[in-house]
Amino acid sequence: MTGNRDDPRLAFLFYNRGYAKERSGDFGSVLNDYGEALRVNPEYPDAHFAMGKKRASLQPLKQGKRI
Repeated sequence: MTGNRDDPRLAFLFYNRGYAKERSGDFGSVLNDYGEALRVNPEYPDAHFAMGKKRASLQPLKQGKRI
C-alpha cells in the first residue's frame, strides 16, 4: 500500500474492518467503516449491502395498519 487514502484496495480493508466489528458486537463505528469503503469505491456491492442492512437494523419497525 502506498498510504494513499484513495487507494482502491482500502475499500476491501475498510469493509473487512467494519464486518469484523459488527461480528464482535462493536457497533459504534461500523457505519463509518462501511462508509469509508464506499467513499474509496462507490461501486463496492458488499459495502452497499452491509451498509443498508446495518442501517435497516437500527431503524425501528413501523406498525402496519390493519384493514
